Amino acid sequence: APWKPYLVRFPKVLVFHLKRFSFSGYSRSKINTAVSAPSRLSLSDLRALSKERADRGTGYALYAIGNHMGTCGGGHYIAHANIGSGVMDDWRCFNDSRASGRLDPSAGQGRSAYVLFYRRCPEGKSKM
Repeated sequence: APWKPYLVRFPKVLVFHLKRFSFSGYSRSKINTAVSAPSRLSLSDLRALSKERADRGTGYALYAIGNHMGTCGGGHYIAHANIGSGVMDDWRCFNDSRASGRLDPSAGQGRSAYVLFYRRCPEGKSKM
């Protein structure tokens, strides 16, 4: 019988690790392509592959971005995260022992975005 892919259930958290380093033979380099991550994702097109109940949500909200500044040989990591309650976004920058005040949600995107974290939204909810 032919193999048919399916999802047992949609995950609570989706993590996208972006390819930011290129290796070729003995050389390596950082990929500095700008990233513009959507604040919302819908996996509704994959619903037919799922064994999960139809009333479960397939929408995801971006809630954190890991950033890397530097080169292949070294650098610094910081995080931008939405610590809001779900009613209102409250994006902050976490850099070592410091946390910034409120930021624009797009602040962590761009050439340094490295890892994107999405949290599953309850069905019918527009925000987490």
